[in-house]
Amino acid sequence: MFQAQVDSSIEAKSSFTKSKSVLFDWKAYPNWNPYIKKIEGKQAVGEKIKVYFNLGFGMTLPLTCKLTRFDTKEGHFAWTVVAGSRHLYWGEHSFSLNKGASGKTEFKQSEKMSGIFGHRYQWLYHAMLKGRFTAMNQAFKERVEASSSAKI
Repeated sequence: MFQAQVDSSIEAKSSFTKSKSVLFDWKAYPNWNPYIKKIEGKQAVGEKIKVYFNLGFGMTLPLTCKLTRFDTKEGHFAWTVVAGSRHLYWGEHSFSLNKGASGKTEFKQSEKMSGIFGHRYQWLYHAMLKGRFTAMNQAFKERVEASSSAKI
């Protein structure tokens, strides 16, 4: 079956621990995240969560997703979403943190998609997601690099 993927990453001058605290604090997303405005639900593998995506122009898209990975120790989580059936649209969005040199942390996010809509609208998804990922990455970097004396 057709599959496409969009990847994006950024390096931040932040400890792995501080980066994890920002990534996993879903309640604070409305304060800094320009793409994912809110996430509701229990932070555990297998749980259904509701993710609210900012589409721009004042529009928000709420999607019910299933957490497929969630590891606060290793710094990653992922969810999947199915629209209609797996043959129409299936997507997996993942986030991960990687320890870098000199107290830096790499933040990565990825979206894999498949199905008829994923294939037919690949160009649109890629352009839309890449821009939103870049905006979220930059906001994440600014958030974690905020002065340690600042309250985040």
